[in-house]
Amino acid sequence: YMLLYIKLFSMCFLISGIFSFWLAYKANMKFSQGIGITAFSCIGSIISILILKKVIISSSMIFYFIFITSCVLLFTLLFLIYRFYRDPSRNIPNDENIIVSPADGRIIYIRKINSGQIPSSIKGRSNMLLSELTKTDILDGETYLIGIMMTIIDVHVNRAPIAGKVILNKHFPGKFLSLKDKTSITENERNTIVFKADSLIVGIIQIASKQVRRIVSYIDENDQVRIGQRVGAILFGSQVDVVLPSKSTSILVKEGEQVYAGETILAKF
Repeated sequence: YMLLYIKLFSMCFLISGIFSFWLAYKANMKFSQGIGITAFSCIGSIISILILKKVIISSSMIFYFIFITSCVLLFTLLFLIYRFYRDPSRNIPNDENIIVSPADGRIIYIRKINSGQIPSSIKGRSNMLLSELTKTDILDGETYLIGIMMTIIDVHVNRAPIAGKVILNKHFPGKFLSLKDKTSITENERNTIVFKADSLIVGIIQIASKQVRRIVSYIDENDQVRIGQRVGAILFGSQVDVVLPSKSTSILVKEGEQVYAGETILAKF
C-alpha cells in the first residue's frame, strides 16, 4: 500500500496547496499565511486518511478525491475559525509618549492630511469623508492617516492606541459593500472613536466589509481607557484607520509592514 499512500498524501498536498493559496490571494494574505493554512489542512487530511485507512484503501479514485477535498475544506474552516475568534493577551509597551497599533494587520497606506482637511478612510476614488471628526479638535493641525488592512486570520479585537478619555464614539450602519470597490466605501459600516490625553488627540475608524453583520464597541463616550485596552471588534474581513497628529510625531512603521494591536508602536510624540 506504500504507493497508494504516496498518491493520497501527494493529492492532499496538491489540493490543500491550491485551495489555500487561492484563499490567501482572495483575502489579501501574505504568502507565509498561505503556507500556514496549507500545512494545517494537509496534516489534518493525512491524519484522517491514516485513521480511516481501512475504508479508504478499498475505495475508488473518485472517493479519494472527494474525501481529501472534504478534509481540506473542513480543516481549513477549523483553522480560520480558530484564528479569527482568538483574543490573545498582548505585551503592552511601557515606553512613554507612544501610539500603539489599534489593530492586527498590514499597513496599506500612510497619508498626510492638511490642517482643517477632512480625511477619507481609503485611498483612490473614495469619497467617504470622516466628517464626524470635525466634532473634535483632531483636525485643527496637520495629521497622518494610517490604514491597516485586517485579513480573516488576523485577530479582530481592536485596542486603544493611547491612554485617555473617549471623546467621540460614533457608529454609521452602512450597506455592507466591498472594501475592494473604492467607489462604494461610503456605504460600508464604520465606527469612529476619538481618544484624548491632555493635548494629544488620536482617532481610529473601524470599517466593515460586505460580509460583516456588525461592529462591536466595548466602550462609551467619556470612558477612561488604558493604552492597549480592548475597545471593540469587527467581525470577519475589515480595516482600521488611525488619525494622529503630525506635529512632533515620528512615524515608526512603513507601508506593507505587519502590525499587532496593543504591541506594535506606530509612532512616538
